[in-house]
Amino acid sequence: MYAFFIDTAENLGERLWRLSFASLPRNRRKSPSVASTGHINVSDVELPQEVRSILDKGPKFAIQPCCKPSKLLSFVHDVARRVPEDVKNACIVEGIKCVNKHPLRRPRGENVKNVVKFLKDQNLTLQLSDKTGRFVVMAVDRHLVKAREAVEKNFSIVDLDGASLQNVHKKAVSLCKRLGLQKLEKDLKGCNGTTLRPFFTTKTHKQDNPFRMIVEDKVFGYVVRLANSTVRPSAEAVGLAFEAPGVGS
Repeated sequence: MYAFFIDTAENLGERLWRLSFASLPRNRRKSPSVASTGHINVSDVELPQEVRSILDKGPKFAIQPCCKPSKLLSFVHDVARRVPEDVKNACIVEGIKCVNKHPLRRPRGENVKNVVKFLKDQNLTLQLSDKTGRFVVMAVDRHLVKAREAVEKNFSIVDLDGASLQNVHKKAVSLCKRLGLQKLEKDLKGCNGTTLRPFFTTKTHKQDNPFRMIVEDKVFGYVVRLANSTVRPSAEAVGLAFEAPGVGS
């Protein structure tokens, strides 16, 4: 009996603490607000509620497609394959009855055409935020200025002395053909257009919302292949630097 009281006394504090702790109100952690929701309007135009509600859904919003009746019937047969043979026909019959009795309704879509019409009528353009991926509404004039600034920041203007890009492209193809560079000639002929095709995202986290310019992957991959044949890998360059006399000693 003495040992029982000793054991009870030693564990009493822990038990009371557990009971008290369980009854204490808990502070629920507030889930952080999702940064990708909502839109950013940097224009002077007030957007209607209909336009705002659609833009708030973000660029990744999509409506679940309606399942076709043929697909539903295939589901019925998939289920029937997993039941015993003696009830397979009954399963198919009941499944077909269910499909006919409860057809799936086509989901209601969003009226995107009205949004596009409003943006065109108000001379507004739609961009993506660089960090959050939200829609950014901007005036067309401001968009053109920002786009030009981004291009001039990343590229240098070259004077072609009146020559057209089409003629330069033809001369480059002829030069490759004359030199027997068949692979390069084929790549040049397969190029769609004669210039890079950039698109832009808006840096809404920076002052004055500058643009980030991104070049199409197809063209960029072609440039990378050409650069890899002439630029030495960094690991190899570092190794040669340490092997040079007086380096690393």
